[in-house]
Amino acid sequence: MDKIRLSIMALFIGLVTIANGQDLNAAGAKFNEGLELDKARNYSGAIAAWQESISICEDLGFDAEELKATVQKKLGYTFFKEGITLYKKKKFDGAITALQSAVEVANVVGDAKTANQASTYIPKIFATKGLTLMAKNDNDGALKVFDQALEYNPKCVDAFYGRGMTYKSMDQLD
Repeated sequence: MDKIRLSIMALFIGLVTIANGQDLNAAGAKFNEGLELDKARNYSGAIAAWQESISICEDLGFDAEELKATVQKKLGYTFFKEGITLYKKKKFDGAITALQSAVEVANVVGDAKTANQASTYIPKIFATKGLTLMAKNDNDGALKVFDQALEYNPKCVDAFYGRGMTYKSMDQLD
């Protein structure tokens, strides 16, 4: 009877170990997929692969913490690269969202360099978006966006300049 219990318990432990190993392999495969996509500058694809890898790691718990930390660090910097790419394409809202995600993920893993880089760009992108709105005579929208830039950086010169130019175009210099 004890041999049967021992055999069943050994079988169960073996199955759990195999299942966890396969899941860790799946997380690693998603990580590697993200590396290839990142290398090809498909940042949104890399982000999706790494988010899936992190999800698998979270399901595994302690056994996958090291891989999860590695993936999160890559994820934060890739959000940053995606944000800059979108900014260059004048997709301001997407760029801001990606950079905000970069800051959030970078702060979780203690990557101050990426968090600071992303935080520097966010008010500048808001200000650029505001200038674009001002050029389209959407003065109220532009002022709101300049205010958002100043929430991120109260000393954002571009936002103050944009506000001044907007008020000038509205003949409200006072």
